[in-house]
Amino acid sequence: MKNLAFTAIICLLTFSFSCAQNSYETEIKNIANDTNRQLPTMVDSETRFESVSPKSGKIYQYNYTLINVVKSNFNAESFSKNQKLTILNGIKKMRNNSGFKFFIENNVTFAYNYNDKNGENLLKFFITPSDYK
Repeated sequence: MKNLAFTAIICLLTFSFSCAQNSYETEIKNIANDTNRQLPTMVDSETRFESVSPKSGKIYQYNYTLINVVKSNFNAESFSKNQKLTILNGIKKMRNNSGFKFFIENNVTFAYNYNDKNGENLLKFFITPSDYK
């Protein structure tokens, strides 16, 4: 599952940004569209990265499916804690990268939404600018 955070971050880094020419809304939609053209994709043997979507309030949401999990057997608290740490470590390593700076400079909150193999929501958590700055 550690590959999950790094895959998400790498997707952010594959784009060139022209922030000076576009508004935040236009730019974030362009980033999402570019990312979604590469999805869905398997992150690891358990996790499918489905899509990204910009939300109001400067939230950029990642949508995943845990393909071998059913809600009744899922420990959301443990999973959330481990994923948050992995994602934060990845962000800290990448925050000086030019592609990632767009998100930092615009105080974007990252939402991570996970569904089980039946499409039932397992959990959603957020990484806010105060978490990664």
